[in-house]
Amino acid sequence: MKHETNELIRIYLTEHSIPPGAHTHPETDITGLSVDLSAINTSLAGKEATANKGAANGYASLDGTTKIPISQIPTGSSSSTVAIGNDSRLSDARTPLAHSHPESDITNLVGDLAGKAASVHTHAESDVTNLVADLAGKAAASHTHPESDITGLTTDLANKSNIGHTHAESDVTGLVADLANKSNVGHTHAQTEITNLVDTLATKSDVAHRHTKTDISDFAHGHAMKEITGLVKALAAKQDVLPKPKPQVFNPLLTNYRMSR
Repeated sequence: MKHETNELIRIYLTEHSIPPGAHTHPETDITGLSVDLSAINTSLAGKEATANKGAANGYASLDGTTKIPISQIPTGSSSSTVAIGNDSRLSDARTPLAHSHPESDITNLVGDLAGKAASVHTHAESDVTNLVADLAGKAAASHTHPESDITGLTTDLANKSNIGHTHAESDVTGLVADLANKSNVGHTHAQTEITNLVDTLATKSDVAHRHTKTDISDFAHGHAMKEITGLVKALAAKQDVLPKPKPQVFNPLLTNYRMSR
């Protein structure tokens, strides 16, 4: 009954635009308020307070360009900091550390490789454009030709001599005249045909000539050993001549005695 009276009062006040007077209500008077407040409290429990923005152990704020201010980013060169734009390490030439990547890490690599042939592969002749037709117009690697296939060969060979051919003297230009001015092999000459030979031989002795003592000046002269080059040294390297052994006299009695023993 009380609820119906309150509802009638609300309708009357609403229709006549009469604002309600100052008053309060417990949460239970407002339908669903307790449930909504519980959900709000649960949601707020996982939220950061605005007072923690940019504060220690809080969360970073955003500047006017929606970026985190550099003052809130730990910069430096240690493992717990980040490098900033003017850090020389960002522009130094550095050799990358040894590492590898699976194919899937490289954009489109798997698909591109799928469309490629293996590094070692073969092709049929038909795979190569025009190869079958081009090879059909070629000769085998080992083949022969008749003379008529080679331009001008028949005519050129007709103007050549056979291997092992001979020539008459008259076929060789100037040969007959040149040979007429030559001597036969094994020919001889008289002494008078050789310039100055007669005069030169007149001053020579016969091969088997001899001399008498009177032809040799101072035939009985002698020389000391030192006057003969190298003789003293050569004799020093020689052994003295041993005296000849005396001949033994044959004694038949001594021989028989030795034989009997």
